[in-house]
Amino acid sequence: MTIAPQAPVQAVPDFLELEITGRCQLECTHCYAESGPARDHGVMSVEDWTRVITEAAAGGAKTVQLIGGEPTLRPAFAALVGHALEVGLRVQVYSNLYRVRAEHWDLFAHPQVSLSTSYYSDDPAEHDTITGRKGLTTPPGPTSSRPSAAASRSRSASSTCTTGSGRRRPRPRCDRSASTA
Repeated sequence: MTIAPQAPVQAVPDFLELEITGRCQLECTHCYAESGPARDHGVMSVEDWTRVITEAAAGGAKTVQLIGGEPTLRPAFAALVGHALEVGLRVQVYSNLYRVRAEHWDLFAHPQVSLSTSYYSDDPAEHDTITGRKGLTTPPGPTSSRPSAAASRSRSASSTCTTGSGRRRPRPRCDRSASTA
């Protein structure tokens, strides 16, 4: 009796990270993706990313995380989030939260969207050195984007708080959520 080997099963992971751009407003010294202001959005088109998202959902994925660079800089960012939600996925956005557009705060308020960020130091000089951008620890001025009332009421963001030296700060001291709730 001959037993034929079964074809290997190719499972889709529950969670996918999609690096949708290399562009970022910051120039962090530790950036694994080597992102920055001069980088582009990569070779994949919006149609390519839409297909990946559709196939991931069809294959059983539950969550996609949009990363970069700064994912909100991708011109089709809102469309990609919307498509992921339409096909039944939860969406995680990992953003530096630098100059967030008003319409993005509304996306972040969706119950199936979560938002994460990193804050590198409560020492402004250290934070500026790490990110390559001065003044990021300064409170927003009157022309800066702020969360909409809906976003502020409905959710808060998770945060990763690590100092430039790699030391984690106690949560009460460094928790910087994206909302004012």
